[in-house]
Amino acid sequence: MITIAHKIRLNPTADQEQYFYRCAGVARFTWNWALGAYNEGLKRGERPNVLALKREFVRVRREEGRAPWVAEVQSYAYQYAFTDLSAAATRNPSSRRFEAALRSRSAIRPHPPHTQVSPTGAGDVGRRLKRHAIFA
Repeated sequence: MITIAHKIRLNPTADQEQYFYRCAGVARFTWNWALGAYNEGLKRGERPNVLALKREFVRVRREEGRAPWVAEVQSYAYQYAFTDLSAAATRNPSSRRFEAALRSRSAIRPHPPHTQVSPTGAGDVGRRLKRHAIFA
């Protein structure tokens, strides 16, 4: 069986690289905020609704003016933090592994593996494609 693998390397400019770092920072900030709010709900003995947490995050950001730099990047940078938290919460909420992940404030995937790299707002990013044949 032969499988074709694609390896893509991005060659961003200095400005694009800074934009990508800002996106990763926003994703990490959002994940930490959502995780903290989720953990607070668990401490109160309730099962937090991730969609309600997302609405609260947007409300706090817009009405109270917190973290205005979140608006400088694409909204996908923070939206996937809530998607990942929801997926983790529904996967197996009673397992010790999940509870440990919820306690961890450093558990972050800035870019989930099930999505494409879409640098909207970063301009045209140079890239190089390599094809590899994998024999299994």
